[in-house]
Amino acid sequence: MTEALVDFTWATDTKGFHIPGNVDLNVRDAIPLDERIVRNGGPLQRYLPAKIESLFDEFLLVRTPADLLRFVDLRGPLTRDGFYCEASEEDFGAPNEFQLSLDEGEALDVGLESSDWFRTVLKEKDKPKRVARSFEKFRLEKYQVEITPDDKLGIRFKFFPENLLDYLILRLAHVVLVARFIQIDG
Repeated sequence: MTEALVDFTWATDTKGFHIPGNVDLNVRDAIPLDERIVRNGGPLQRYLPAKIESLFDEFLLVRTPADLLRFVDLRGPLTRDGFYCEASEEDFGAPNEFQLSLDEGEALDVGLESSDWFRTVLKEKDKPKRVARSFEKFRLEKYQVEITPDDKLGIRFKFFPENLLDYLILRLAHVVLVARFIQIDG
């Protein structure tokens, strides 16, 4: 997905993130339901996710809390909840400027379950009915979309995701659709 198709800026904490609870970072089982990844309160470093070709593949490698922590340290939290941190005055905040969660950080399950779901969809990308059911189960957000002129294609869709997870879901949909078109045309 080229940067021209997505208008989206995200950020990461320059001091990184941590998991405050007593969690074995290499074990996926028995993670407390309320476990969270929390900012360390450093300045935010903004970046354009669409310019990082490896971002989608990096997310697919997330299988354990340690993997997720490494990903979030490098690429930022998956949701805007992940920017809430009492130790910092700087907040990337929700689009409507109120905090969606009263807890610091974002739930650990958000990243772990989403990465699992991505891998499942990719395994089944050649089975349209399964992919459709999978996308129905995983409640998706609505995206702001704009149709823009393009000299080569005539027009092109431009998406405005709200958070990094939405951006990654758009990438997943792109991968699945490209695989379907190649299979149909090939």
